[in-house]
Amino acid sequence: MQLSISTNFADVQRKLDALRSDIQNVVLVRTVNRTLDQARTDMSREIRKEFVVSAAYVRERLRVRKASFKAGRFSVEAELIGGDGRRRSANVIAFGAKQGKQGVSVKIKKAGGRKVIKGAFIGNKGRTVFK
Repeated sequence: MQLSISTNFADVQRKLDALRSDIQNVVLVRTVNRTLDQARTDMSREIRKEFVVSAAYVRERLRVRKASFKAGRFSVEAELIGGDGRRRSANVIAFGAKQGKQGVSVKIKKAGGRKVIKGAFIGNKGRTVFK
């Protein structure tokens, strides 16, 4: 998976230098946060190109913290978490799990076929795959 970002920081910096110092930081943070919203959408699309998951599933797990400027320091942070961030990692039920005679079959990557997890079964009212 590859994500490319192009910038025109030199032009932006010249325009920011013309603003007052206190307004610069507010403008910069707002602009970066608006760009992060677009980047989150692009990240979701790239993830869904490779893996068989819904946009809602990716949206729940893609954590992008808003940009901030505190104590003279500018920060931006993003992470993709496996589970819901508090408990265990994601279950394969989200990848189109189907119960079969040999076990449970799932399709994780779009490029590949379905894989069988031998001896596995779907339980917990259809919400979890167990092995």
